[in-house]
Amino acid sequence: MALEEKYVIEAALLSSDEPLKVQDLMSLFEGISSAQVKILIEQLNAEYRNRCIEIVEVSSGYRISTKKEVNEILIPLWELKPQKLSRAMYETIALIAYRQPITRGEIEEIRGVSVSANIIKNLFEKEFFSACLERNHKNLSWSYQKITQLQAGKNLVKNLANHQNEQLTIVVYNFVDMISHAKTEMEIIKELAADDKAYRSLTRSWFRNSPLSDLLQKARQLGSQVIITTDHGTLNVAKPSEVISQKEASLNLRYKTGRSLTFKPNDVVQIATPQKFGLPADHLNSEFIFAKDTVYFVYKNQYNHYAKLFKNTFQHGGISMEEMIVPFVVLRPR
Repeated sequence: MALEEKYVIEAALLSSDEPLKVQDLMSLFEGISSAQVKILIEQLNAEYRNRCIEIVEVSSGYRISTKKEVNEILIPLWELKPQKLSRAMYETIALIAYRQPITRGEIEEIRGVSVSANIIKNLFEKEFFSACLERNHKNLSWSYQKITQLQAGKNLVKNLANHQNEQLTIVVYNFVDMISHAKTEMEIIKELAADDKAYRSLTRSWFRNSPLSDLLQKARQLGSQVIITTDHGTLNVAKPSEVISQKEASLNLRYKTGRSLTFKPNDVVQIATPQKFGLPADHLNSEFIFAKDTVYFVYKNQYNHYAKLFKNTFQHGGISMEEMIVPFVVLRPR
């Protein structure tokens, strides 16, 4: 049976869980150009003119999507389903929860195998936002773009106009977070961002030459309103403070929760009754301590190693204006 090329493209897009690039579609045929692939996509969209689907181009390629006009009708069918986790993911998440702060190398040493970078990235941001929309009864057409590589940022700038039919386009940029975490393990980053001034200078230099700057300009040209915020602030820590606790205590560097915590009172804000402050309590006598000033917590075991490892790194979770004030900026095009 001879199949028309455009219907092969249609089948490929329907069967793929992810958007497909032009190169992916070209690989299905011999002697076909990218321009010809785009013409075939246009022909399919012409056939879809009176139907409820269309082929759209997003930052990572082409996908078949429902049209905006029918999204509201289909919302009852879009139930949030929990993501299935592999055994490797469960093991890695368990190690992070129990041993944090922990490096990728330490995870690999314990598990005895290499750890995929995709496993240790934030796993559920998109699903979390979807659940928040559902809980607040917000029926929006939206997409989620997480940018961790230069080319992905450039592609989003190039294809931003294709997102104009969405009511909300979420863009998560990881550069600043990556730099702050890299200070723990990379000497070159420690030298480039030795203090707050150098860290801001490095970030400013990156921003001025990044696709993110181009993205904001493109959004202005398209008449889009932009909201800029972050999930938390961060602080350059300098003073290690010893903490002793039972095994189930949390291992965050700027706060601890658990039973029978021993600490230096002048270094912390102690909350002995978490319920009064709306904080969770795993046990009847659980308490919280939050680091003040530039303090970071280190357990007695291998104290010198971890005190040196995390000194002059950016951390969050304590009591400081830098960590607790979350910026929220609305940009409207002129």
